[in-house]
Amino acid sequence: MKFRHLHAVFITRNREFWRDHAALAWNFLFPILLIIGFAFGFSDNPEPYNVGVHGKSPAQFEFLDSRYINAIEVEDIESSIHKIERHQLDL
Repeated sequence: MKFRHLHAVFITRNREFWRDHAALAWNFLFPILLIIGFAFGFSDNPEPYNVGVHGKSPAQFEFLDSRYINAIEVEDIESSIHKIERHQLDL
């Protein structure tokens, strides 16, 4: 195949692509809208997890010194299980 044949096929396929408006929308608009959607969906700051600590002070655990965890001291295990069932505690 000569270069001019290859060039003619290249030009023809590009003209077909630019005339097909559905292909243009899927190839150019959809990825941009998808990126905007993901940026909007994942841009919020996560709420910290509420972790109930029983028996010891929450300050004794290193992993509780995080901005993602709120350590809450609980009195007894029965009330903490009730709070977990009612989604007042996460862990």
